[in-house]
Amino acid sequence: RMAPTEELMAYIRREGEQLRAQHSGLGLVSTTLEKLGRRRLFGARVELQMSGGRLVAKARAEDPHDALQSAFRIVERSARERVDRRRHRRLRARFTVRGLVPVS
Repeated sequence: RMAPTEELMAYIRREGEQLRAQHSGLGLVSTTLEKLGRRRLFGARVELQMSGGRLVAKARAEDPHDALQSAFRIVERSARERVDRRRHRRLRARFTVRGLVPVS
């Protein structure tokens, strides 16, 4: 693991705040950034605790900011899809026809 710069820390905070603003019920947002091996490659991991479970996104890039940006985009898309699936299930359950009544 590596110590991020102030610029990266500000980016992480800003992205975390945006996720919280977009998704109610969001718990912990955990971010890890590490240099991978001796090559100039960075790995980013973003984990979200949401109602109904946990989402984890991983990304690699030669630039630490790019790795973080990719991981945040992946986890944001996954969170949006999870919320949409729940909304769709609730709507489908609400509009399920239980039986037909004959019309006279």
